[in-house]
Amino acid sequence: MWLASASEDGTVRVWDVNTWLQVAMLQGHGDGVHCCAWSPDGTQLASSPSDETARVWDINTGREVAILEGHAGIVYSCVWSPAGAYTRSR
Repeated sequence: MWLASASEDGTVRVWDVNTWLQVAMLQGHGDGVHCCAWSPDGTQLASSPSDETARVWDINTGREVAILEGHAGIVYSCVWSPAGAYTRSR
């Protein structure tokens, strides 16, 4: 089992709850991160930094897979739908 933590240093860190060792650090936010949320299947992580975006990460690769733009202010929280799906449109 893993735990994710959001930080004002602009990172999201993933921890192994059995050993309490850090197993991943997601970087790329331009500002502090307020929230993070696991997808229902545990393969992706959403995060909400102070830069008026939300981001989606592939936890297996540590790569950012989407930047969700268009917010008019800071995104303070994020949550997945129970189905875990999102639609990416441009």
